This record gives sequence, structure tokens and C-alpha cells, in this order.
Amino acid sequence: MATGQPILAAPSPSVRVGHPTPSHPSKSSGDAVADTKRRTPAEYVAECFWPGVTKADLVKLDARVHASVDRTRGVPDGVRYLGALLLPTDEVVFCFFDGPSARAVEVAARRAKIPFERILQAIRIPSVRRD
Repeated sequence: MATGQPILAAPSPSVRVGHPTPSHPSKSSGDAVADTKRRTPAEYVAECFWPGVTKADLVKLDARVHASVDRTRGVPDGVRYLGALLLPTDEVVFCFFDGPSARAVEVAARRAKIPFERILQAIRIPSVRRD
């Protein structure tokens, strides 16, 4: 993706939200099953194509995101902000969250005015040192 050219992405008319795998499939493909169980928080990433982004922009973003997610502190379905990663050559930012759903993360990201294209569920694989 590193082309040296700025990435210019028109805002999408609707947010594309990643679809997590259901914790238990329905008995038949036509059944709608209401999920009444409390969900375990999962990790999500807000993917941002942000022309001209700087480290200073991310410092400001960090303050806005913390103010947004702090509203949900102590709430069972709250969202937690884990930080951001800037790829300056590509003008891309990834903002990382823990939350009960992509929708909950989307709400927090919109409140914080994160210029994201989409919210995706993520799976972090920690490094395992082998000597």
C-alpha cells in the first residue's frame, strides 16, 4: 500500500462494520436467535484514511477519544480505548478498542469525531519468544 502518494478516500455514505462470528449458530439458517447473554469484550480497530495527519493530530484525537469512552466507564457494555497506530507514509491511522460490539465502538468513535472508514473486529496475536 506504500505508494508514496497520498491516500484520498471519499467518505462512505454508510459505515461498514465488520461482522463478528456468532458465538453460537442458529439451529437452522432461517432462525433468528436473540442474544440475551452478556458478551465478552472483543478488540476492534477503527481504520482511518487521513490525508495530512500528523502526530499532533493524534495527540488531540487521543484526548477526544478518552473523553468519549470515559462516558462509558463502569458501564457493563462500556468501550475501552487502547491507543492508535499512525502509518505516516500511507496517511493511515488505526485506533484500537475493546468493546462489547462493533456498534458500541462505532458510537464512541463518532462521538470522538474519529474520521474512520470502517470498524473491524481484530484478533491480536501476542509474540511468543522462541530461543
